[in-house]
Amino acid sequence: MLRRFRPCWPVWVALALLAGCGEAGHAPPEEAPAEVVLPMAADGPSAPVSVVAFEPASVRETTPGDAESEDDAAEPAGDSTVALHARAESLLASGKRMASRRALRILLDARDAGDSEDLTLTLAARAAATLIEWDRLALEHDAPGAATRDLPLLRRWHADDPQVLSLATELDRVQRLVAALERADRLASAGHLVGPDQDNASAQLHRALQLDPAHAGVQRRLERIETTLLQQAFAAAQEEAFDRAETLLADAGRVRADSARVQDMAARVVEVRERHVERWRIQIGDRLAAGDIVGAEALLPSLDAIVLDERDSTAARADIERVRHYGAYDAGMLLADPLASGGLGPGMVVMPVGRFAMGSPRGEAGRQSNEGPRHTVRITRGFALARTETTVAQFRTFVDATGYRTTAQKARRSLVYDERSGALVERRRITWRDDYAGQIAADDAPVLHVSWDDARAYAQWLAQQTGAPYRLPSETEFEYALRAGSTSIYPWGDDIPPPGTENLTGGLDQSPNGRRWSNAFAGYGDGFWGPAPVARFASNVFGVNDLNGNVSEWVEDCWHDSYSRAPRDGSAWVNPGCAQRVVRGASWASSPGQARSAFRIRAAVDTVSARVGFRVARDL
Repeated sequence: MLRRFRPCWPVWVALALLAGCGEAGHAPPEEAPAEVVLPMAADGPSAPVSVVAFEPASVRETTPGDAESEDDAAEPAGDSTVALHARAESLLASGKRMASRRALRILLDARDAGDSEDLTLTLAARAAATLIEWDRLALEHDAPGAATRDLPLLRRWHADDPQVLSLATELDRVQRLVAALERADRLASAGHLVGPDQDNASAQLHRALQLDPAHAGVQRRLERIETTLLQQAFAAAQEEAFDRAETLLADAGRVRADSARVQDMAARVVEVRERHVERWRIQIGDRLAAGDIVGAEALLPSLDAIVLDERDSTAARADIERVRHYGAYDAGMLLADPLASGGLGPGMVVMPVGRFAMGSPRGEAGRQSNEGPRHTVRITRGFALARTETTVAQFRTFVDATGYRTTAQKARRSLVYDERSGALVERRRITWRDDYAGQIAADDAPVLHVSWDDARAYAQWLAQQTGAPYRLPSETEFEYALRAGSTSIYPWGDDIPPPGTENLTGGLDQSPNGRRWSNAFAGYGDGFWGPAPVARFASNVFGVNDLNGNVSEWVEDCWHDSYSRAPRDGSAWVNPGCAQRVVRGASWASSPGQARSAFRIRAAVDTVSARVGFRVARDL
């Protein structure tokens, strides 16, 4: 390493003068960087994007032509050696770079003319050292002009001098550094901040860093490029251009390695993105709440374009499908509509959409021809089904409100269970107020002795009271809810029901007088002889009770001897004026063969019995 020359106080005075008057070889100080502030929060209006502020004069030198002309002016010829030495001493005493350069030139001219006196050579060495120190000082300020002009003169003095060689090396480095900075400034002004090749401001600045890793001007420029890219990324995020925001963040991450500012902005962009995702989700939800499924679907592409987590899009689509199938409800939801006259209607359970094979397969034990052909039905529109059969108390509310007279009241008779004979017998003055044996029925018992006409009248009254589309379930809906996803002979499987399954005919059941069923599920007992209060047994997987036990139930469909032309969408198969309707589901007195999931029977619309009741359905 070369010993660093330290100018004496006249030299420092000269440096101050040089800085003040623009002495050649000394660049003006860099301009103060324009203030650029990153947004402190990721919400609110879009922040203005700052433009990179560079210092085009920071790597350029002031080169007054008249000063150079004075420096290169010819010295008077014919001076004596003593006068030449005095002249040189005077120039060196001034401490100025151009004076030192002039002193070195006249001394070298004298040397080359044959002057070999020691003083000439000593003064020349002194002038060269001072000039080298001036040039090094200028190079420290990225001003290579002075050294460029002085190097040929210094090589003329001593081409192999270590200080001259070192100056040449430093000059080459600074020239390449300055060239990179000037190129970076031009590229930045043109907007070429980053890129895959080397022809961009960031790449040029990294090249400059290789020449001077601690260069403050390079670091400032890189920071400004980073700031500009981060602000552009934030502005893009505010406009939902998140792909562009991510690209800009990636570009910013290449400007300065492991920058905490880039990581912070990336987190803010994610926050903005999450807020925009939530905004689109809310808008989709608002459209769905208004029943505008088409409008909600039209917003999906906007949501898909910005989600980070695909589950957000999946959830939005699930919401749309839910509304498409269930309206304002969802599968498994419980609901009870208020009645205009006060109180609530029956508790309803929303059935899930799906498909199932309706009817019994060929070869099923006990199969009847009217249970086929087995066919696939798709339930594409959700519906609600009453959780239990209609109770005596619920039917009483209807009768009290309307004065309705049932079929049994008009006919003044119905079928009841006779303990003495163990059979159903006709008895007079039996109405909906009576139980299976003709006694006063409990409020929570399923209403009996009601015809299809009575059941439909109750459903129509519910629709009028609630403003909701109540009706009887279709036969397809009933079997779909009864099977609840099962494909076996019975809803619970192909064998004896597990304990507590339904109110069925069990071998362990017995009447008040000790009677037992002649055809029953061996080893099964449910503790009831006759209908049980509703919901005494566990609900099925769809949340519905007593579908295949307790009482058989009226459905909407007219009777058909087969499913040859049955609807495949879950709707009821109705012919105007039909006199026979379908009854589905086992009752407390049904044999095991009649408890099969596919079993169905027909009955005249005015049939009343201790074994048949009903429940209602509701469109969503």
